[in-house]
Amino acid sequence: MRRERAGRILQIVNVSAMSSGVSGLKAAEARLDRAAVKTAAAFASSEKVSLSGRDDFVDATVERLSASAAFRANLKTIQSADQMSNDLLELLTRR
Repeated sequence: MRRERAGRILQIVNVSAMSSGVSGLKAAEARLDRAAVKTAAAFASSEKVSLSGRDDFVDATVERLSASAAFRANLKTIQSADQMSNDLLELLTRR
């Protein structure tokens, strides 16, 4: 009974953490895609020397770096959830 309950808790926690991580990965991917489009547009307009063009490039670069960090953080969430599941499963199967 105790193991059964722990198993159900494990499923709930694991699904929640995995779902959160995957949602975060998708959001970070979308941000990275948008930043890539902005970067390309900034390069395309770089023939015109203007401060606003440079600001667009800087903003896109910051957004790319931010999206990359968010992607890594969400990936770590998934890895941690997986490790937590493995550890709990190991504890439940010990006698």
